[in-house]
Amino acid sequence: MPVLPEASQILRTLSDSYVGDHILKIQGIVNGTTNYILLQMDEKGLSYAAALKRAQELGFAEADPTNDVTGKDAAYKMILLCQFAFGVHIKLSDFSVQGINHLQGFDLQQAKKLGYTIKLIGIAKKIADQLFIEVAPCLLSNDALMANIKNEIMLCKL
Repeated sequence: MPVLPEASQILRTLSDSYVGDHILKIQGIVNGTTNYILLQMDEKGLSYAAALKRAQELGFAEADPTNDVTGKDAAYKMILLCQFAFGVHIKLSDFSVQGINHLQGFDLQQAKKLGYTIKLIGIAKKIADQLFIEVAPCLLSNDALMANIKNEIMLCKL
């Protein structure tokens, strides 16, 4: 399970290394900005607004971070991943997209109390010859690999 810092490397891996394979699922943190914001909220106790401002100051977030925080950037990446992995052409309107812009510190604190962390996850999974695709904040057990991905790093699990 490689840690890949750029979406282009994920696509290259799919096109070069998995050509003859039958991929059943792609799941990952595909937006480094939201991962950084959630980490700042979780580990440093920053508010959403303060974590976003810090991400902007460091250059992780755009001046207009709407596509990142609403999950649209991650959704666009999932569309590309699905084209490479499953050979399908889907639109943003074909699946559910939810961002982190409605999360509060309370949400992360409650997750932590229960032994979980919250990450924005993109998933595409074949289920009975259908493709389920979603981008949403997810609860991950603290011992899960993706729960421990820090800062602006992305991870994709094939």
